[in-house]
Amino acid sequence: MVDQANKQPGKIALLLPFNAQYKEASNAIRDGFLAAWYESSATRPVIKIYNADNQNIIDVYQTAVNDGADFVVGPLEKEAVATLIFSGRILVRTLALNQIDNPVSTAPAGPGNHLSSQLFQFGLLPEDEARVAAERAWFDGHANALIITPDSNWGDRIFNAFSSRWTALGGRVIEHVRIPMNVQDYSKPVKQLLNIDNSEQRAKQLTAALRRNIEFEPRYRRDADVIFLASSSAMAQQLVPQLRYFRADSFPTYSISSIYTGKYDPEANSDINNVIFSDMPWVIDPEREYSPLQQTLNKTWGQSESPYRRLYAFGIDAYRILPELGRLYTQSESFQGESGILKLTEQGQVKRQSVWAKFLNGAPHLLDAGLTP
Repeated sequence: MVDQANKQPGKIALLLPFNAQYKEASNAIRDGFLAAWYESSATRPVIKIYNADNQNIIDVYQTAVNDGADFVVGPLEKEAVATLIFSGRILVRTLALNQIDNPVSTAPAGPGNHLSSQLFQFGLLPEDEARVAAERAWFDGHANALIITPDSNWGDRIFNAFSSRWTALGGRVIEHVRIPMNVQDYSKPVKQLLNIDNSEQRAKQLTAALRRNIEFEPRYRRDADVIFLASSSAMAQQLVPQLRYFRADSFPTYSISSIYTGKYDPEANSDINNVIFSDMPWVIDPEREYSPLQQTLNKTWGQSESPYRRLYAFGIDAYRILPELGRLYTQSESFQGESGILKLTEQGQVKRQSVWAKFLNGAPHLLDAGLTP
């Protein structure tokens, strides 16, 4: 794999789904990719862009190879990545923009299929962020976790990733609550999480037994020492004040990048003060905000106000990492990317280390500033 990956691409095919569902996301990745290409001072390869999704990926991939591409970047959809791999025809070096597990062991043999030397996978996976959050909370000295996620497939994936890593490290999951997407009263799941609903029920039973009103102050559980919250920013802005109201702010709260929209909004984000979360340097490192490349993207495409800021950084790193893949494969090397510190596993998967921040006065403030890329 090293010899193949060290070759400089001469013609790159960028395969993205520009259909209605993925158009805006694909545009952001494309624009970041091209911005990095334009900024590069090295000899620049030829880039040709193709519209590729799960329905046409095999034909489009073959067309790109027939057109002379010696490096394919894409596809983006997980289903399209799986379809391409399981076709048994990875014909040139390929950097998929998503990841599936164990591609080499599950893909069939086929003419020209050399997964072990030609396939790399790079994705922005929330499961990876959840596993890293478990590691951060554990190494910060916590052991007993309360977990809050949305009641959704996404929420279950995040819970499974966090809890599996957490328990492998030696931690315990004390309670997990799933928040329905259409919930109106956020106090109910918070009371369940903190065992306050049980405390209230006992008080009601005692009142009924004594047949008189009694003074009652609910007590939250004492068997936990950390909260992991995975949700959208809007949901977190409702949940965190409830945790504070019920005096659970003594538990440090960890989260992932989904808690932050990427837009500077101190008034809205003041509701999630003191939450610790991981995100891209591109989004939360002040020095990156004023980089020439980010300023160009802000001026040309309004990147700073886009909900797809992280995908611009993803596109930039997808371009910049191509000539670095051979070096990264040694696993003793890393690449300082806009999306984080990037390393390559023996299976050809790019793993990303984000940076950490804490909301203070409604704005993210970097932690471990000396360690940021």
